Amino acid sequence: MCLPKVSLAEFQRAAPYLADAWRCTRVSVLPDTPGQLVIRGVRVDPLVVPTEHTPTGEVPEELAVWRLGLDEYAQPVSVSLSDVPGVTVAGLPGFGKTSLVNRFLCDTASSAAIQYAVADGKVTSSHEGDYADLAQRAFAFVGDDLTEANALFKRLVKLRRDRSASIRNLLGVKNMWHVGPSAAWPLTVLIVDEAHTYFREYKGADPQTKKLAALAAENARLVEDLVKKGRSVGILVIIATQKATGARSPRSSSWAGEPLARSSCATSTPWLTPPLRRSQSQRETRRRSSRVRLPRLPSR
Repeated sequence: MCLPKVSLAEFQRAAPYLADAWRCTRVSVLPDTPGQLVIRGVRVDPLVVPTEHTPTGEVPEELAVWRLGLDEYAQPVSVSLSDVPGVTVAGLPGFGKTSLVNRFLCDTASSAAIQYAVADGKVTSSHEGDYADLAQRAFAFVGDDLTEANALFKRLVKLRRDRSASIRNLLGVKNMWHVGPSAAWPLTVLIVDEAHTYFREYKGADPQTKKLAALAAENARLVEDLVKKGRSVGILVIIATQKATGARSPRSSSWAGEPLARSSCATSTPWLTPPLRRSQSQRETRRRSSRVRLPRLPSR
């Protein structure tokens, strides 16, 4: 719509009053084409309506796109993971962190150009917890044992070093994202759920506590190595945690960032903030609570 001599700012100031008059949850006013505005009203809040997501099983056209869900105006929201070293998903227990990660796994699992390793601090073995139905798709899975997690992180750091040494000879480029992931050189995703399990600080003088403290410190250094040096060789780290602070994350000055999605479960890319892909608005986004229906995956 367009009204002569009425500015965008005036429309936006009137939005709360329009919401009251129209009995809407919210009203937004955004610029459209030159001289035109789009006024959008929401009668039912999409952020409080539970939804189900059923994966298609098809190989996604864009492998490095994480479709987060819907914003406060029921518009699709996604974020590009291309050339991004890591993502932090932070939120209170039971508010959808793992469901969000599971959605990404289910949407991309059909592609041979992506492989996963999972460290889940909520369980002791792969047949337990929220990743049980997807564990067979991962090439490695560890529970809350710090020693096993340490071995996995070391394995991935070795992979990172091997890739760094061979990428120019095998791919002809210094950055994998210049040619994109493939079955021969897949995007390798490390998912660390309940991350504070592996990185927390242990205090005590007894031998067992000292051992755990040493393992936790080394785990933080190893994952920091993957974050700092893994991007160009196609390694992505996804950290899910209840509290995204330096004390609970690998000790890196770059381990903090602006959230891309704020809701009960906040998602951020702390090392490189990519643009959100949205159908209309470029404003701060929200993702509504969702449940992911997990498909049965064939054995490897």
